[in-house]
Amino acid sequence: MNRILIVLVVLGICVAGLGYYMGWFHVESTKSDGQTHITLTVDQKKIQADEKRALEKVREVGHFSKD
Repeated sequence: MNRILIVLVVLGICVAGLGYYMGWFHVESTKSDGQTHITLTVDQKKIQADEKRALEKVREVGHFSKD
């Protein structure tokens, strides 16, 4: 059970790192009046565009392997 939990945590960290690298997530922090505000922004349009591009690449590889 512990191994499954560790695998899920590592997988989540990898997805978060990839998403940050690809520009899917943005983290901002602002300080005012002694308080720190942290904002997480998710760019859903970028995620969908990258998903479509990945599907097109997979289809191209599929057609290439059939030939």
